[in-house]
Amino acid sequence: GAGAGAARRNKAIVVHIPLELLVYTLPGLSGMDTVKSLIAEAEAGIRFTGLAAKMGREKLSELHALPELRRILGLIALLDDLWRTGEWIRLGSAGYTPNLSRKTEKRLDRVLYYMHTASRNSIRLADLAGIADMNETAFSRFFQSRTGKPPITYLNEVRIRRACRMLVNSSDPVGVIAQNCGYNNQAHFNRQFRKYIGCPPAAYRRLRHGRTTP
Repeated sequence: GAGAGAARRNKAIVVHIPLELLVYTLPGLSGMDTVKSLIAEAEAGIRFTGLAAKMGREKLSELHALPELRRILGLIALLDDLWRTGEWIRLGSAGYTPNLSRKTEKRLDRVLYYMHTASRNSIRLADLAGIADMNETAFSRFFQSRTGKPPITYLNEVRIRRACRMLVNSSDPVGVIAQNCGYNNQAHFNRQFRKYIGCPPAAYRRLRHGRTTP
């Protein structure tokens, strides 16, 4: 029988998404690009962190009680909201370890939460190692074994994803966006953006807004 010391049971909510509905029936709807991007990332598995994880749990519980049509529409809105938070980690990289102990999971979550919420600040490897209560060498091994990426590479991806959203959703100059994403040197930001996205920030903005000329 279960006693006072019994382990707390976890509750799982399983959602079966009709992919043909999202990919073939609704692709023309405004905003569906974000949903399709999230689905593409999720093919290898993604894990939400921080406020995104909290929002996902709450919204999924609410959707469960809705009629089918409203449930589907609510799910699409939730996927869009989750993508825009940027608070997620790709699990499919080589070396990711899915079965984490609770202590290890909390340590990783603390680091990921800081990366996502403080990405506009200057962040050193030593800062991240300190949050994990490890030395830099041990932390780098720990982080890469769990995510498949070095800490600074992951941080740059967080910053560039944030920059992409700001380029599309704001009219701020590229230099301002660079600073808001943790890059004090715009030339360095431009290099990093091109490295991860394949084009300069200004060109990305024009393409996403449907313009081909400056």
